[in-house]
Amino acid sequence: MGKINTTPLINFIEQRGFMDSWSDTLCETTAEEKKLIVEKKMAKCIGDYKRMMASPKNDGSTDYVQWAVNKVLGIPPKCQFRQSTGRRQNRSLS
Repeated sequence: MGKINTTPLINFIEQRGFMDSWSDTLCETTAEEKKLIVEKKMAKCIGDYKRMMASPKNDGSTDYVQWAVNKVLGIPPKCQFRQSTGRRQNRSLS
């Protein structure tokens, strides 16, 4: 198995400021504790990303890479809506 490129994940995390949000807590923490929290979260994300990219379902497409990045970071998929049929959904029982 070849080396897995984690650059898309790391770039997305840096561009969107995830590390700053990970280090914010409700409790008083020192800079060292914040750094440990960020490192632990980053290591978990990279491990999960590598596991997803090593999957046989990986077709090498940019869509798969984007899906894996979103999945690792807990970003929900875009909502898809059906077109309205023009019918009422809740019909009365009479």
